[in-house]
Amino acid sequence: MRFLPLLIVLVPLHTALASTTTLMNSRINFDQDFISSDANARAMLTHDGSTRGLDKTTGAFSGNSPAKIAERGLTIEAQRQSWDIVSKAVVEQNLSDAKLGLLAIQWGLSPAIAGSDGSFPNQNKEVTPTMYSIHNKSVFLLAAARSLQLLKHAVFPSASVVEKQAFRSQVNAAILALSKSARWMASSQNTQDFFLNAMALGKQTNQLFFIATMLQISGVLTADKLLLAQAKVRIDQTLTLLTESGIFPEGSGNPNGYIFDSGYQTVSLELFAKYISTLQASPDKDLLIAKLQLATGRFLQTVRANGTINTSKNSRTEACGDIVPGYEIAKGTGIDRFPFRIRYLGKFLGQSDDYNIIADSIMLAGVSYDHIGCH
Repeated sequence: MRFLPLLIVLVPLHTALASTTTLMNSRINFDQDFISSDANARAMLTHDGSTRGLDKTTGAFSGNSPAKIAERGLTIEAQRQSWDIVSKAVVEQNLSDAKLGLLAIQWGLSPAIAGSDGSFPNQNKEVTPTMYSIHNKSVFLLAAARSLQLLKHAVFPSASVVEKQAFRSQVNAAILALSKSARWMASSQNTQDFFLNAMALGKQTNQLFFIATMLQISGVLTADKLLLAQAKVRIDQTLTLLTESGIFPEGSGNPNGYIFDSGYQTVSLELFAKYISTLQASPDKDLLIAKLQLATGRFLQTVRANGTINTSKNSRTEACGDIVPGYEIAKGTGIDRFPFRIRYLGKFLGQSDDYNIIADSIMLAGVSYDHIGCH
């Protein structure tokens, strides 16, 4: 692969505030559009997506084995790996693997696990008594929502018509199960307390995006007006934390009362873009896009000319595994999230030419930092 030389990685402000008419119009599923059109993104996705640790009979990952659940309770966030399997399967048009990803989602959304009201009552005993278990639950529910949206529109050309119809039926049933948990989260006092706490402290913005974006996707999948209304309430609350300079705050401790974390900033950016992608064109959507562009521009300030990233304020700063520059042999553990998210944002904002150069420079530098999972 040929990499273009990078002299200046910062996208000028006038470029970052480009007309929204160039944006992808992908209300059905931007994720599908993105992975279908970006070969390097597909390469990163197919590097990940291992079914290792998945019980292919039940759908539970190893963190949720009967022994582990008996020891410490349910760890529902472990089922988030379903997204890795599903996205890889969709890229490869592999229905067998797509079924395994769906099985992991079905396990997590089953009445035995999610409970009769979708609240996951047996979530890890260390966090269940507090509102903080909301994050663990929303991590899985967002992975399930994105996966089901992807599967709903996926193409598996080698499968028979009967096989595809049976699979679609299972996907639709899983969407209904997702709706139950999403509705529970939309109305839970724990969710309200979680937001009020984060807003009062002015931190952990990325965790709020998990909830707002999950509610939005779930609402789109089911045309559920309650979920869509609650998603808007939650995204509006989340955006009250956005600073004038484009920071989604992730901690406290410096004189200004917040810490900028370049890793978690990209988590927020990806989820915010995903949220916006599901909206119909409107002046309100344009305002959200402007905020996304502001926050994206702030992240790009951390990318150095040599492709490395300033992580001095991050909570996760240890390099991920062996360092191998380039896309051909993906470096680190799983997907290298920084360049993946930059390509994602570039596609959504209609600025792939500029943003892909930045993503390439990061890959070429061969210094991989993920926001989590490198310890």
